[in-house]
Amino acid sequence: MSSEPIRIRPATLADLPEIREICIVTADAGGDAREIEDTPELLSLVFAEPYVQFKPGVSLVVEDDDGVAGYVLGVPDSAAFDAWAAKEWYPQHSEGLPDPGPDEANWVRRSDWLRNWIHRPKPSPVELLETWPAHGHIDLLPRMQGKGAGRQMMHALFEALAAREARGLHLGVQPLNTRALGFYETLGFRPLDVPTDPGTAYVGRRLP
Repeated sequence: MSSEPIRIRPATLADLPEIREICIVTADAGGDAREIEDTPELLSLVFAEPYVQFKPGVSLVVEDDDGVAGYVLGVPDSAAFDAWAAKEWYPQHSEGLPDPGPDEANWVRRSDWLRNWIHRPKPSPVELLETWPAHGHIDLLPRMQGKGAGRQMMHALFEALAAREARGLHLGVQPLNTRALGFYETLGFRPLDVPTDPGTAYVGRRLP
């Protein structure tokens, strides 16, 4: 394990190129999504960039001597974030983007699920919003993993969201990402039953 200190700081707009890249290369259950997406840059338009732009939110990065090596992004009020994204964020990115339609049976390209999301934003499950109103995302490059950075960043997220009066936090995880699910369990998250979105594994934690 490297003795290099972990440096966590607020994200800035200047960090967006690194945040975009990290989002892409960790999106396939921790692996590189360029192997499975035909337009992988759409991933950050959904799962990273809007969180850096939304206010009030929490955007932190971790860096080493080689630059930004991970991020944690969160919002204290998922309903407010979803409303802002649907009205302000996605319309500016859907213009000119081919619309695959809402019927999955008609999707022909591997990133059509993202194109559909941008044209028809997917809000947080309504059954989670009362108890677990906040949500977020964390991604670390392999070189930053195993150093305690993820745990430190998540605790920083807990504190920042609680300071913004969020009572609980939910996360959505790919069901096959057992490593992530195990990590969240060690942080006090518990599985949540979300019948409206059976394709995603949701976990929740009280804050702080």
